[in-house]
Amino acid sequence: MLIILIGMIPSALIRWVILRKPISVGASTRHLFRHLYWCSARARVDAPQINDAARRDCRLLILHSPLWSDHHTQRPKAMTSRLSALVLLLLVASAPLLHAASAVKEFLDGTTKFSTAGHPKAKGLVMTIEYPSTWAAKESDYPNIVQGFVRPEGQVMAAIVINALPLPPGTKIPENELKEFFTPSKMKDVVPESATLLAAKPTKIQGLPAGVLEYSMRQESAGITVDMRVAAFVFIYNTTMVQLQCSVGAPGGQAASLEERMADFMPLFTLMANSIVLPAKWK
Repeated sequence: MLIILIGMIPSALIRWVILRKPISVGASTRHLFRHLYWCSARARVDAPQINDAARRDCRLLILHSPLWSDHHTQRPKAMTSRLSALVLLLLVASAPLLHAASAVKEFLDGTTKFSTAGHPKAKGLVMTIEYPSTWAAKESDYPNIVQGFVRPEGQVMAAIVINALPLPPGTKIPENELKEFFTPSKMKDVVPESATLLAAKPTKIQGLPAGVLEYSMRQESAGITVDMRVAAFVFIYNTTMVQLQCSVGAPGGQAASLEERMADFMPLFTLMANSIVLPAKWK
């Protein structure tokens, strides 16, 4: 939340200065403010490589602006200092949002649809989900993981996990019981024993009571240690529990970097969760 607020303050300030408060130092200052706002917005929403370009444009704009030209040295030093600080704040505040915007762009640039129809691990459940076309779909050897999706660099992934509940076929769980299950206090039972629960909140997926869990865990195998941060979107449909488990990972000892990395990819994971469709529910 702090990062979002820091990212919003400069643009809000500039809009206020341009649109509501006259600027006494002349049109060149208004011109500079408008372009600084453009630079900030551009760095937030474009592809990763645009960040350097946006910063370069801002530097050129500053250097060639009349405010920084030799023949305008009569401008008050205090004004120049304030503008310099504002420019620096704009460039710094734009950077944290760039990665999140880039992750979302992976989804918006094109998706591939996966269906569980006919899959032997799907427990008879048919659902579809979309994932970025640049990611690779991978089968898993584990019995309840229907499909995995892996980002090219390999440290960001998602998986569809379907578990059969110990209920007679055709059982319909009342909605009030589902809502009770997806309260934060009850959802902790879904978290693996070796994990640390960080957050839990109720939501809806396809109109069904659902929950979003976030937890951290460490996995060790054959001498390799990996720290992970997981966001799990969970819902129950008929007699199956479905999870979209999305994770970011790092080599053991680098867990501190995962909080920011999860924040970068959470908007993308949310888009994937919102792409889930249960065709039978709408017949």
